Amino acid sequence: MAGEGDQKAFWSTVPGLMTGTAAMITAMVSVVSVMGIKGHKDRAAETPAAKHGMAPVQTIPMAPGTVGIPAAGSPCQRIAGEWNWFTGGVVRFMPDGSLEWRRQAGDSFPTALGRWNCDEQSKKFTLAWAHGLSDAIELSDDGRSVYGFNQQNGIRVTGTKR
Repeated sequence: MAGEGDQKAFWSTVPGLMTGTAAMITAMVSVVSVMGIKGHKDRAAETPAAKHGMAPVQTIPMAPGTVGIPAAGSPCQRIAGEWNWFTGGVVRFMPDGSLEWRRQAGDSFPTALGRWNCDEQSKKFTLAWAHGLSDAIELSDDGRSVYGFNQQNGIRVTGTKR
């Protein structure tokens, strides 16, 4: 027969620990999200890409077939295909507006996914990666290279067509 001293506090049990951890993570994500949204709007004009006259990243839907994907035959579709990426690996721009980055061209599964969009007038592209980073890039006149900047940290983004 167990006495009262043998009982564990709820928070020291596995279910209690999981409940507490989940509550803390939820609270942290909420705070970071609110702070990030406010800070992003306040600094939108100061992004490295904006300083170079490149289009700001707009919200790009992650579902295929959504508004904003250039029509077939559009000059913006010249970006479709595989590109050797500045981080290593290969980025595949699909005609439907989706993106895949693979560490190696032959990898079975992509490491990162995203969406791309293009302003038909300026031929400037926005890349919105599912992990939260976004890039503003331009296609060279010969269609063989891209260059631009990451919107959050200012890192130079480049690629060459395979």
